[in-house]
Amino acid sequence: MKDRKQTAVIVLSTVVVLMAAGGFAYKMAEFAETILKDDLHGFGISAIVTYLIGMFALLFLNVWAFLRGYFRDLEGPKYRMLEMEEDYEQIERATGRAPKVGAVAGKER
Repeated sequence: MKDRKQTAVIVLSTVVVLMAAGGFAYKMAEFAETILKDDLHGFGISAIVTYLIGMFALLFLNVWAFLRGYFRDLEGPKYRMLEMEEDYEQIERATGRAPKVGAVAGKER
């Protein structure tokens, strides 16, 4: 079941990235056409540079996160958050007041 879920996530992610890349390529082609036709001198160049800077920044951020392993355990934070919520509720029931922020965060798991 886990392999099917992981495969579905990878396929969906690939489809989304390819669609975004198609839109990006289309926009780049429009800007290049604007430059070649000399419709608005300088408009296309500044837009292309802005898009490329943003695209490369996001690309490198995603590659860095992938290489650091941030995409390995996508479900873990959800379960830790739910466990912390249960701990906070237990403290609140025992003391009659809400615990201080971070009071449970240092607890060993």
